[in-house]
Amino acid sequence: AEALISPTSLTRTEHLQQLRNLCQSDLERQWMDYLEAHQLNLPSHAQKLIDACHTRPDFFYEKDNVAIYVDGYHHLFPERQVRDKAQQECMEDCGYTVIRFGLLEDWQKVIAHYVSLFGALKE
Repeated sequence: AEALISPTSLTRTEHLQQLRNLCQSDLERQWMDYLEAHQLNLPSHAQKLIDACHTRPDFFYEKDNVAIYVDGYHHLFPERQVRDKAQQECMEDCGYTVIRFGLLEDWQKVIAHYVSLFGALKE
């Protein structure tokens, strides 16, 4: 038997819908759909404010202290990359792990690198 769980008291389906409702872009929704299609672990939060670093990661895995950013086209501009780098450094200095998923990246490779967080890819 295989059980798909949620990181909250909600069912996985309810939690997934709650996360999707908080998505601020189609790319973020695509990322959530990717996790669900491959039966990967869902984040505990979406759009959680990290006051100390003046940032709001797209998703957050509270148990593991991991911030996820799903970066669209606007993150390709140099001035945005400078801001992203400063926020990431602040997050890492505060003890968070930061994982970025960009438009031009192979999401499968990123997930495979963090299998302990996401779980193993299922087709």
